[in-house]
Amino acid sequence: MSSEPTTPLISIVTVCLNAEAYIGRAMESVLAQEYPSVEHIIIDGGSTDATLSIIAELEVRYAGRLTWLSEKDDGLYDAMNKGVARARGELIGTLNADDHYEDDAVARVASAYRANPTTGVFYGDLRAIDESGTSNVRSAPAAVRRESLLGDMMLFHPATFMTAAVYDSLGGYDTRYPIAADYDYLLRCAEAGVGFARVDGVLTNFSVHGVSSTNVRATDRDSTRVRIAHGVSPIAAWARYFRRALAFATYNRFAGSAAFRRAYNSYKGRDHA
Repeated sequence: MSSEPTTPLISIVTVCLNAEAYIGRAMESVLAQEYPSVEHIIIDGGSTDATLSIIAELEVRYAGRLTWLSEKDDGLYDAMNKGVARARGELIGTLNADDHYEDDAVARVASAYRANPTTGVFYGDLRAIDESGTSNVRSAPAAVRRESLLGDMMLFHPATFMTAAVYDSLGGYDTRYPIAADYDYLLRCAEAGVGFARVDGVLTNFSVHGVSSTNVRATDRDSTRVRIAHGVSPIAAWARYFRRALAFATYNRFAGSAAFRRAYNSYKGRDHA
């Protein structure tokens, strides 16, 4: 029998809508965790495909560790707030319906938490996998500062866990930001003096469903609003937005080239903190 401690309880929140193609894999990755004290909370937005049937079928194997709800919501972060409100764990992670954890991800986060019990945010690397199966690891920074978060430093929300105490203190995600509320939340954490700790290695496998310039621009617009709300000059923030829009237009123009894609993926795999 393993001598690995089985506490604390860790909650995983997954938000989904019509996710029949991949919700099973996400759920299986939670079931496969080497760390046993895990609960999975699924908030479904009213799926009309086979998503609910898949959840119900796998529910038996969760042995009471699954809570799920299906009802209309007011967007991604409204649903996420519902999940966080139902979480019983000391730590809470958010797993996208089309992503999946490494088998030892939760165990490594729990170990880091036991070593740093006053830290509020635990984060790690992300493996991005595109539709062809090509993958590259996106490295999380060694340390987190507010100034770097306002620049180009990235933390990956699917590879980030926060303590329940942080949510209790700061409240839920701000639904005024329909795409970038997770980014806003990380800035709120940094500004509140919450501690950040890096967990070595890949925690989460992230599915890349192609690069849509429309989606990228929408994300960047929302992130720009967040930066301005956190004190960045509107001129500087919007200048950054237009630079990135030009970069993604260039990507879309040349993405058909295999050599260009390899160079781009290699660039994205580096740490640009």
